[in-house]
Amino acid sequence: MDLGRALTAAFLAVLAAITSLMAEHHANEAMLDQIRSSDKWSFYQAKSIKANLLPRKLNCFKRWVRL
Repeated sequence: MDLGRALTAAFLAVLAAITSLMAEHHANEAMLDQIRSSDKWSFYQAKSIKANLLPRKLNCFKRWVRL
């Protein structure tokens, strides 16, 4: 009977360890997905800002050249 309990405890410990490793893996993947998403958003936001600033800079330069 003691051997059965020991094997059951060992089996449950192995399952707990595997579950813990899988949970950590999924948490890491979620963090990486969040970082990638943030990077993409920052890229498109910067691109939009640059696209809006360029015409204004050109207008400012044209006014400066006329003076």
